[in-house]
Formats: sequence, C-alpha cells, structure tokens
Amino acid sequence: MLGASACGPFDAAQSAARGKGDHVHSIHSAVRQAMRLPLQVTFRDMAPLPSLESEIRLHAAKLERFVPDLLSCHVVVESSGNRHHQGHRYAVKIDVHVPGEEVFAGERQAHEEIAIAMREAFDAMTRRLEDYARRRRRQVKHHEPKERVATDADAGLPS
Repeated sequence: MLGASACGPFDAAQSAARGKGDHVHSIHSAVRQAMRLPLQVTFRDMAPLPSLESEIRLHAAKLERFVPDLLSCHVVVESSGNRHHQGHRYAVKIDVHVPGEEVFAGERQAHEEIAIAMREAFDAMTRRLEDYARRRRRQVKHHEPKERVATDADAGLPS
C-alpha cells in the first residue's frame, strides 16, 4: 500500500477518515503513460488487486475517447459482505469530473463476479459520457415521427 502522501488529491486526514476497510492506490505514474487524467482507485472491504488495477487503468483510458478533456476519474471497487448462500457481491462505482459536470455510474452494477461488475460499470459510464458529449455539442437525438400507413378505414371504405 502506498503512503498517504502518494494518494493523489486526498491528504492524510482524509485517508485516515475513510475507514479500516479502504485501501487507496494512486496510479499517477502509470496512468500518465496511458491517459492524461488523474485516476484514483479505491478498494473497500477487500484486499487491493494489482491485476484489477491494470484493467481499470485500461478502461479509464478509453473514456477519454468520448470526452478528451476529462478532469479526474475515481473508481471504487467494493465487496459487500459475506453471503453464505450467494457469496460476495462486488460493486464498481465510477465518478468522473468533466467541465461543468460530475458524472456517476455503477450504482446498479453489482455482481458476484468482479470482472462483470467492472465491465458493466464502465459500459454505463461510457453511455453517460457519450450523452454528455452529445449535449455539449448540442447534438441531442431527435426521433423522427413515424409515417402512418393509410388503411381502408382511413379512406372510408368498409373492411
């Protein structure tokens, strides 16, 4: 685990206030190679997984394709309790700051497999960032009215 001074935007007091189950890893040096935005990964109620951190880093780098001027990205991976019948449930929550807005994803993407929870959370974030980019460009989807097919009843003919 990295020291509090390497935890990115959080200082030691904030890090200590998070709780016993939280592990914060800043990936600034590795992230700078793949992406420009500051990335912070937090593990709650579970041990940090280096392989998962690298997957998160790759997924987060892809988010810049939709909004190149992302300001920051915070990913929280959390394990929710010991369930005797169903096992652990993993939730991956993503908080991205973009100019003028904060975008969240992952509130509903909990799963027993951590890889699936992560993929679903990043898919949800991708959709939300695509919507943000469309709003920003003022290219909101407009649905064309459906053409109505004339029927015998419309022409006044008996059926």
